[in-house]
Amino acid sequence: MKVKGIFTIGLLILLTTGGYFVVQELQKDQSPDDSSAAIGENAKYTEVLNYKLFGPSGDNTSQYAPFLLTHPNLNKKYLFYCKNEPINGVYKDRIYRAEQGYGDSISSQWINHKISLEGGMQINDIDYMSCAMTLAFDHNNILHMYYLGAPAVENSGIYFLHATSSDYGNTWTKKGQLKFEGKNQPIFDKHTFPDSPTVIWKNSEILLFMTGGDGRLYRSTSSDGYNFTLPVSVSNNLSMSHGTVTYYAGSYYLIYSVPTKKGSYDPPTEIYLSRTNNDKSFSSGTKLFEKSSNSNKWDSTYIFTPHLYMDSNKIYVIYAGNTGEYSWWGSNTSIGVREFTENIEVTYCSSFTYSSWSVCTNGKQIREITSSVPSGCTGGNPILTQTCTNTNTDTRRQVGTVNCGPIDVNTDNKLTIIDFEAFVGMLGAICKDTAQKTGCGGKDANGDGKVDSADFESFKSRYQKSSCYI
Repeated sequence: MKVKGIFTIGLLILLTTGGYFVVQELQKDQSPDDSSAAIGENAKYTEVLNYKLFGPSGDNTSQYAPFLLTHPNLNKKYLFYCKNEPINGVYKDRIYRAEQGYGDSISSQWINHKISLEGGMQINDIDYMSCAMTLAFDHNNILHMYYLGAPAVENSGIYFLHATSSDYGNTWTKKGQLKFEGKNQPIFDKHTFPDSPTVIWKNSEILLFMTGGDGRLYRSTSSDGYNFTLPVSVSNNLSMSHGTVTYYAGSYYLIYSVPTKKGSYDPPTEIYLSRTNNDKSFSSGTKLFEKSSNSNKWDSTYIFTPHLYMDSNKIYVIYAGNTGEYSWWGSNTSIGVREFTENIEVTYCSSFTYSSWSVCTNGKQIREITSSVPSGCTGGNPILTQTCTNTNTDTRRQVGTVNCGPIDVNTDNKLTIIDFEAFVGMLGAICKDTAQKTGCGGKDANGDGKVDSADFESFKSRYQKSSCYI
């Protein structure tokens, strides 16, 4: 069936005027304190590149919601994105895929653009319009796509859908709707559409983030990738229209677009970035950039649907933008990238508290840091080793001249790492003292006049026990 005019998931979301979740349990968790979430507000971001990758799409068409993915084994990049254009007279959202061309840079040529996934063919199908995808490889290198679907019918809901691919997104097996604690979708009110799902596939937990129509970020979890908990808010109202989360080197990065007038439903013109170590609490972060001031630039009118890609200390923001005035604000869009370097202000440690020095072994003692000042610091100049003089130097070469002594050197009635270091230093020694018969015994446990492998087995059997008495 042909559909007249443009009707997109993005348009459904951005034309809403408020509303609340149907599932009231979603609102029980209080929003986090905006001032406590971020750790990256002291980070400084330096822009080094603004480059259009491809576009514009043409009036009455739109391309947006890019998602950059690197294959874990092939070191090859793929760029997925949404596009709404007429095919056989039918306008609807479809998911496209492009491959990296020549060169390693994200700003290099992107080739082989083609439809990667298309929804149902009937306007009442819940995946008739399919868009806003997030992707991740599992531990078996199966590619998972989580995306939004919607019928082309007014007052319909938006659905979270799932598909898998074993050929890097060339073909897909649709898995249908996600389950949220057994509740049927849509779980969001038809007036409060969700947007921009992001999946983070960790070792024992799968995290699913999404933006709500109330400008907040929501979080859901799963152990199998199909059944999820009900989403709960993990931010205050950030006025965001689209936002995605990237996990990199132990930190979570929320990148999102907002209008110039916060709290309005105007088209977005600014991009914000928030960084945190806590996946349950995100702050507003800091404004990373806004639309280009040069009217000749490809992104001088509106900018939206950003995705963050990390590579070493470089930050790449891939997003949609346009310039000029068209039949609707999201028309004639291009997809481009801005590159930043992240320069984090590091606090170095000024003082340390240490453990006791170890027994002198081979002329060296070691110790460990137990605490440092100020809190959360790194580096500094801790002193963890020092030279020393062994009481019995080169014991293995002083045959017949060594007192092997007790095995429990610090007489605490148990064998610990301190005793182990002293024992290892005596391996191979010939003992002139008689075997110890009291306490925990001697290093020469069997009394054969030398410290050897048989004594080592005896030591191991009693190591770290509550008592080593013989």
